[in-house]
Amino acid sequence: MKASKALQILELIIFAGLAAIVLYQLYSVLGRRVGRQPEDQVAPEGVAGPVPAPLPGERPGTVLLCGTYALERARPHPLIAQLPRVIHLPARATLGDPLRSVVDLLGAEVQCDGANLSPAVPALLDLLIIYTLRAWYACEAERGAQGWPRALQDNAVRTALENIQQSPATPWTVAQLAAASGLSRTAFAREFRTLVGEPPLTYLTRWRMTIAAQLLRETDLPIESVAARVGYGSPYAFGKAFKRSMGDAAGAYRRASREEGQLRPPVSP
Repeated sequence: MKASKALQILELIIFAGLAAIVLYQLYSVLGRRVGRQPEDQVAPEGVAGPVPAPLPGERPGTVLLCGTYALERARPHPLIAQLPRVIHLPARATLGDPLRSVVDLLGAEVQCDGANLSPAVPALLDLLIIYTLRAWYACEAERGAQGWPRALQDNAVRTALENIQQSPATPWTVAQLAAASGLSRTAFAREFRTLVGEPPLTYLTRWRMTIAAQLLRETDLPIESVAARVGYGSPYAFGKAFKRSMGDAAGAYRRASREEGQLRPPVSP
């Protein structure tokens, strides 16, 4: 698969603490009008009439914070691939939770900065998606869901995932991962495959190729250096693994990704 077809855009619109929203005017986080309901639109039941646009100097009553994330379509991470199309977390479910704190900080930034986008907002939106995913997977685990919801709550499997993600260049073996997780090799391999959906070393390769693809897209590191960063002493072995995983040779993937970046229209704030 060509890299120009390997990226998809995940668009997130997160509503926090709102039971229902009726939008006649849509404003971006900068306060700029980006859409307008037709004047002859009939108001929904329970709404007296069209909501007027804020007057000059007034603040919009509702602010939408939208983020876009580029994902690998060739081999999406199973943590993302298993998500539903829509995640809804009621406001009451976030009380006393770190997610609630992030939402409150975002609200404070928007209130304080008005029409100026605070440098803190992008970082807070990153935290928002992280804590949203954590909260959703935790809720799924409480409901008894299997797979990744349980994997993230299982101490042994979570320890192995953390070791792989923090040290992808380490020449991990199943026995080493099992020992670090406190299980026998057989019990660990069975538990990991049951919850994650693939064997430990298959997941290790997946994670290495994810990091390698990011380095190829975002840096000018030589392919030999990229290979070393993800645990391959031989560029040839790395090249075979990368093409098998991503569908393109590393060099071709890098060139196509950069062509795609030049052609892709800028994302509106």
